[in-house]
Amino acid sequence: MNIVINMWTNDDDGALSKWFVSDGDEVREGDMIATVALEKTEFEVIAPANGRISIEVQEDGVVRPGDVIAKLI
Repeated sequence: MNIVINMWTNDDDGALSKWFVSDGDEVREGDMIATVALEKTEFEVIAPANGRISIEVQEDGVVRPGDVIAKLI
């Protein structure tokens, strides 16, 4: 299952501010796993399901709406 960024609707770039989990960690649905910064706003990224996380975008990486930042395997 892909974890996709869809927190805003314009074409502005954001930045993956911080991961609260490491690659390969087990997460549970509802866990806060990361934050994404956009201008003056920071969004929480919540795990959509239980699984093991595979990080695709590193901290400080640029993200846009629709980008896959991680996968649950």
